Amino acid sequence: AALITLSKSDVFAMTIPAKMQSCMACGIPIIGALDGEAQHVIKEAECGFCSASSNAKQLVEKILLFKNLSREEKEQMGMNSLKYYKNNYEKKILMEKMDEYINV
Repeated sequence: AALITLSKSDVFAMTIPAKMQSCMACGIPIIGALDGEAQHVIKEAECGFCSASSNAKQLVEKILLFKNLSREEKEQMGMNSLKYYKNNYEKKILMEKMDEYINV
């Protein structure tokens, strides 16, 4: 799994880090210590676990939770990660969404 951490910040809570999209494109499960939109994406994609950006104890719990998953469960999270990327972040999808905004 990839560990992605962001400082507690209103700006960071509104963003999805490029490294997260890269991990998803590679089908890697994600353990995140972050807030806001990035946490929402990980939960929606069912591709990993999240803790609040400022909660180290909760992060340790999530790491241990992931560690104790079966190989199949970890592989499923990886597949979920890649599927979410393909459905939301591939260039063709993003370009189509951009066209929709421009043509409204």
